[in-house]
Amino acid sequence: MSSLPQSPPSSPLTPAPTPEAAGTRERILATALHLFSQGGYDKVSVRDIAQAAHVNVAAVSYHFGGKSGLYKAALIEPLGSARDDIPLFDQPHFSLRESLEGLYRSLLEPFTADPRAQQCVRLHLREMLGPAGGWNGQVQNDFLPAHEALLRVLQRHLRLPDVDEDLLYLSLALTGLAVHLHLSRDVAEALRPGLLADEPGLLRWRQRLVEQALALVQAEATRRGITLGPMKGKQDP
Repeated sequence: MSSLPQSPPSSPLTPAPTPEAAGTRERILATALHLFSQGGYDKVSVRDIAQAAHVNVAAVSYHFGGKSGLYKAALIEPLGSARDDIPLFDQPHFSLRESLEGLYRSLLEPFTADPRAQQCVRLHLREMLGPAGGWNGQVQNDFLPAHEALLRVLQRHLRLPDVDEDLLYLSLALTGLAVHLHLSRDVAEALRPGLLADEPGLLRWRQRLVEQALALVQAEATRRGITLGPMKGKQDP
């Protein structure tokens, strides 16, 4: 996922935003993301955000149309769209391992990206527990297409005629491996400080996830009496 917030493209009928305006928008967005991730939608006011970002309240309305628009931007922009990551794992010529490597590269990016991406993950977790606005739309328009792509990958490698409930269980288990690690990051840090603090540690983590995911897919293939094709590909180390 793209980790750097970007201003929306300018309409050909309107002038492009000045660097100062773009900087103001990003400052408001970064401030709102920080506050929303800590306090949630209801406990953070537009005035709180404007004061912390050193802008007037009118600037929030100008750039985002109000609190609701700002919240949706904070929820989506720092991580980008999950749909943009589909080509990382859903390619007809990919081996199963290549697809899983791409999947986990996408799901673990917030650990290596702009720190604001981690705040966005925290905000997503808040939305899962108590949706405040925009979450259902993001599920339908963003996460659902990406998950359907993962189902296509599994269906292709298991050579199944249809997507059934057991395949859905498998897909949720595969994504759950990464999602749970986001939830338990503080636990991992308490158990082994610095475990996820550098690129080599994150790479090793991703490699273990791929191996564990391959084992899950192999177990499902065995349960169904299916012989999997080659799992390795050119992306293997």
